[in-house]
Amino acid sequence: MPESDFPSWPSDKSYVTHRLSPEELYDVYTFKLIKRVLKKRFPWIKDVFVKREDLEKYNLIFLNFNIDPYEFAKKYNHEVKDMFDRLIKDGQYLDISHPHLLTDMTYEEWSSIRRQMKGAINDVMDNPSVPREYKIPGDRGVDTGTFTMNRREGSPDFIL
Repeated sequence: MPESDFPSWPSDKSYVTHRLSPEELYDVYTFKLIKRVLKKRFPWIKDVFVKREDLEKYNLIFLNFNIDPYEFAKKYNHEVKDMFDRLIKDGQYLDISHPHLLTDMTYEEWSSIRRQMKGAINDVMDNPSVPREYKIPGDRGVDTGTFTMNRREGSPDFIL
């Protein structure tokens, strides 16, 4: 088949059904409610945020969490591993996909916690008492993203 006969695929940006900046998302009632519920149910979550590049690239909205790793570990009867303890205390900016790796927690234990987090998000997203005009525009779904410690502007010092 000649090269010109191949279908042209749309760019990644075309998959985003409704464009939002992080600031616009932060003003949406449903986002505020999700943030409040997650911080209340999981007190080790200190902030909920989105990365601009992910928000512009994916239709699914990935919520990222700035966490207190010591509260996280204590809540589930674990301790932060020495290697991470040193990095955190040295002020390193860490961005981690699975926070159970900070401890000796098993993946199964973490999966249960993540399911609870996703359940809390879905409870808000699917709540019929929230009027449509207060929901995230474009029917964009929401999921968990990464977990950060010592977050600041710029690239993380450590990604796992």
